[in-house]
Amino acid sequence: MIDINREQRRASNPLSSVWVGASAGSGKTKVLTDRVLNLLLMTGRPDKLLCLTFTKAAAAEMYNRINRILKQWAICPDCELYQSLTTLSGEVPDDQILTRARRLFAQVLETVGGLKVMTIHSFCQSVLKRFPLEAGVSPDFDIMDDLKAQKLINSILDSVLCDPEFRSDLKLLAQYKTQDDLIKLLQDLFTHRGKLMALREENGLQSIVARLKKYLNLSKYDTPAEIISEYFNPDDWGDIAKTY
Repeated sequence: MIDINREQRRASNPLSSVWVGASAGSGKTKVLTDRVLNLLLMTGRPDKLLCLTFTKAAAAEMYNRINRILKQWAICPDCELYQSLTTLSGEVPDDQILTRARRLFAQVLETVGGLKVMTIHSFCQSVLKRFPLEAGVSPDFDIMDDLKAQKLINSILDSVLCDPEFRSDLKLLAQYKTQDDLIKLLQDLFTHRGKLMALREENGLQSIVARLKKYLNLSKYDTPAEIISEYFNPDDWGDIAKTY
């Protein structure tokens, strides 16, 4: 049987470059936390570490775990600290490591911005804030949160749905799509608008049509009714075929 603690200790060794793949609840966050703790013990420089995660929840969990352990190291009895460090690294800590462990919590508190455990998005935002001119963005830019983004999308959708120019097209789509499906379709178009606009500017609207025909393996002789019967359920799309 594999010794899980031994494998976790190997993965948390900062002298090794590792890739950890495991299912949920198997201890990945613990391994990452132990690796950061070992790095702190090795370098004694929390200002030199950067930990990136995908989600805010994961970043907060790691940050809280690390700070909780460092706080315990700062105030726990010597015997408890000795045991904790031995379990962490698998090696007997010397006096220098014990002293460094005691001081790490205070060093983290004194570090400007604290220990840097953040999401990839937050890290990119911090880089843009530091070099706005080089990135070609306004120095006082701000990140739109999910609530504001959804309100803006809803406002745009309302404008599109009320635009007389698209009324006939939307009326046709509404016969075969639910409201949620229609909104999802428009959101997908908004998401990929950059690629669509670039394609249109490159060779015009006909370029988009040409690529669609190539993707669907259509010829110029295919009629709309034939396309519908080939790629869509005739029972659902029969009425569309009658309109041509």
